[in-house]
Amino acid sequence: MVANKAGRLSSAFSDALSIAHDILKSDCTKGNFLYNRFKSVCVSYQGISLPIYRTPTNDTSLYDSLDSEIIKNYLKLTLASLIFNIMKDERLLWSTRLRTLR
Repeated sequence: MVANKAGRLSSAFSDALSIAHDILKSDCTKGNFLYNRFKSVCVSYQGISLPIYRTPTNDTSLYDSLDSEIIKNYLKLTLASLIFNIMKDERLLWSTRLRTLR
């Protein structure tokens, strides 16, 4: 799955949630988010690669009443919040690029 030219328009959390839903629904077993993180006002970027987790990375045996539906919803929410933060970062990069071109 590829998202080109992300950040041109403002994003809503519902956009990130639908992307997270599509990722978790897909058959892929692993993947990474590749994006540019804004570093400074001097138009400096840093390439970032974040892994996509399809199973919890922490020990869930500590909790008594975790069923598969709760874990699935937790993964979807954390993935959506990660995607939303990436989308907000890309929006910041896009607006910075526009200001420097003027």
